[in-house]
Amino acid sequence: VQLEDRVDHLLLVMLQLLVRYLLVHVPDGAAILGAVMLSRALAERYENGSEDLLNAYPENCLRQVWRRVHFSWHMTSLLHKFPGQSEFERRLQLAELEYLRKSPAASAALAENYVGFAF
Repeated sequence: VQLEDRVDHLLLVMLQLLVRYLLVHVPDGAAILGAVMLSRALAERYENGSEDLLNAYPENCLRQVWRRVHFSWHMTSLLHKFPGQSEFERRLQLAELEYLRKSPAASAALAENYVGFAF
């Protein structure tokens, strides 16, 4: 094994350790999801010679971005009153909030989406 390959491998390991640290210590660990996915793709490339994860990287990131956009939209529609909002729509909001308060499963799903779900 050449020195250059060892250095590349060491850099990848360091990047993975940094990403793991940030996921634990940064309030919104999901913000670095792209770095995690890229580090895994690069590790797979350098350790096994496979470019499958690198080739899938853009699509995988886009899927995660849309998941985050959906969560943001959901929270905005849940927590804000809107001009022209009907009484029916307001009661739907309140029913959803009550469900989140009473359901451990719903609370867990909300928390998972808030901090970033497993990938």
